[in-house]
Amino acid sequence: MQTHCDAPRLDEDVWFMIVSLVSPNTARNLSLVSRHIHLVARRAVLSRAEPSQPGQLVKICSYMLDNPCHRACWLRELRIHKFALRLPYADSREMGRARRSLIVQLASLLTAAQDLRVLVFPLLELMLELEPRLGDALITLERLHSVALEDVASCAMEVASRMKSYPSEVTFAFASEISVPQNFVTLSRLPLLRNAHAVVLDSVCLPVKGPPGSQLQLGDLGQHPTVREVRLYRCGALPIPHLFPNIETLHFHDQHYSSDFTPQRWTWPASKPLVHLTASLDQLQCFTSVPVRRLYLHWQYAPNVDGLLSALLSIRPILLSFQLDGQESLWAALLREMLGPAGRLRHLEITAQCSTTRRGCLITPLMDWLLPVIAKSSLVCVRLGFYDSDAMSMYQQPEQRHKLKTSTPALNIAQQVAARVPSLKYICVAMEARSYDSRQYHRRVLEGCTWWRVHGNAAGRRSVQNISNEAGERVEDYMGSADFERKLSLDGFVLTGS
Repeated sequence: MQTHCDAPRLDEDVWFMIVSLVSPNTARNLSLVSRHIHLVARRAVLSRAEPSQPGQLVKICSYMLDNPCHRACWLRELRIHKFALRLPYADSREMGRARRSLIVQLASLLTAAQDLRVLVFPLLELMLELEPRLGDALITLERLHSVALEDVASCAMEVASRMKSYPSEVTFAFASEISVPQNFVTLSRLPLLRNAHAVVLDSVCLPVKGPPGSQLQLGDLGQHPTVREVRLYRCGALPIPHLFPNIETLHFHDQHYSSDFTPQRWTWPASKPLVHLTASLDQLQCFTSVPVRRLYLHWQYAPNVDGLLSALLSIRPILLSFQLDGQESLWAALLREMLGPAGRLRHLEITAQCSTTRRGCLITPLMDWLLPVIAKSSLVCVRLGFYDSDAMSMYQQPEQRHKLKTSTPALNIAQQVAARVPSLKYICVAMEARSYDSRQYHRRVLEGCTWWRVHGNAAGRRSVQNISNEAGERVEDYMGSADFERKLSLDGFVLTGS
């Protein structure tokens, strides 16, 4: 009989692949199971570092470099927060010496961690000015899959132009007031973006007016044909269609320079359709006649309602997602037009306020005007998210918060929608207090989400059947496909394992 001690062991690399899938805390706990797993779990724990407080980065560098052959070489992900680069010294000269010492240690760590795959580096321009050897260490990294360089200016761009990695995800956050056109020209020709699939640009602004020679010419710019997804934060109007000719997904953060986004100054070419577009209402007129498969809207007041309607009708999205903060009559009119015979809208996603009475009854004003609007539509899927209008009271009253998340209110809403909209095949209802992350693209309520499949019988009665969230996500994935865009129907789609 084979005993536990005689049982064959998994290869150490196989164990590492398994342990690397769990959280760092779980990996630490696994390290106590046995001596063999301890060695593997230790590698997994040391493969990720995310210093966020002053002093943490110093300790990480010292510990990793104490035995670089068995520690720094295990590091795969290093995400440095800006606060980790602050040092607790009152005297400026002492702080300067300590910061330079830290940067030297960090340069040594990067030199030793040649298997690094993920790097987030803030205050890069300042760090390079204090210690140029840091740039040499960054240049030697060859295996990065994802890199985020923050507070970038001329020195950082020069280092980035010499980096040997070809990551699939690249972030450039430029230092404010330093985003000169020359840096953008360098960015457009950067070898670092040779194999990039997703690019994030932060605080990139080009002068709209200026002296002769200050304006960029498209002929001065290179192109990055591998890029499919671009995310923009605090950016002005940029020649994105030229720089990334094969772009499919464009996300605008809701903080942008709205004066730049007018049809007179910037327009997206109608010959470049988009799979995903996240934009504000005031930007839509720049996308007139551009086919968009999935349109996610930030709510901002649109002064030209006629122009907004014209843009939406010409874009003809298949999915429309927005957060409702008033203006119900405006949205009712817009949806009536978009759901007409000429429209392609088949998937509607709305996040709106709700409230609860003292007895715990749910009040959802959205339903009163939405159901008559969509009753005779061709929608096949509706996703409704509700957040309480007084989020603080929800946290103060956990019993009501729990009641809001239970299935009964969501089920009632799903049954109402299914009964009024004969074309529907799937419904999703999410009930949760609002939490807004300013760096998220889609203001969705993700927690407390429940999916239903809609059934009908010969007598015209309709019912809903609960399906898993995973099955619901598969439905959404298919509705975002080119096959669904061609058919605008779920005919032939088979949902298995629901």
